[in-house]
Amino acid sequence: AHRINVMRKDAGLAIADRIALRYEGAIAPTVARYREMLASEALATSVTAGLAGSGHSWSGDLNGVQSAIEIEIA
Repeated sequence: AHRINVMRKDAGLAIADRIALRYEGAIAPTVARYREMLASEALATSVTAGLAGSGHSWSGDLNGVQSAIEIEIA
């Protein structure tokens, strides 16, 4: 959730902006398990596996797990 909120700030989103959250990589099982919590914390209207190649993206090592995340205003 922290990484997503940092991405929101970096993308210049307003506090109340709703987002679409997309992800891929080894983080997938964790995101699937905590989907509802992440959606609530990040104001995401959708949490979807697979990237679309649009919006604000980040990829790298997240707590030892290779990850890729995209957010976009919903």
